[in-house]
Amino acid sequence: MLTTCKTLTDSITVDYSLDFSLGADTTICTGQTLSLQIPAATASSYRWQDGSSTNTLTVRQAGQYSVQVTQASCIA
Repeated sequence: MLTTCKTLTDSITVDYSLDFSLGADTTICTGQTLSLQIPAATASSYRWQDGSSTNTLTVRQAGQYSVQVTQASCIA
């Protein structure tokens, strides 16, 4: 019996990470606004907890805010 086996190899390189920060916790008072902003070059799409999809969210009241960031099929 004759067996011919071949080995194929390939490599994948990931050369970026989704590393960003919304900054330190901040206190706002009634009537004040605060802009939470992700640098535009960080991602290809954004989804804030309110459903908006820009890189900036303006908040008008205290609370916890979250954002889902997507770049090249990677989600953070």
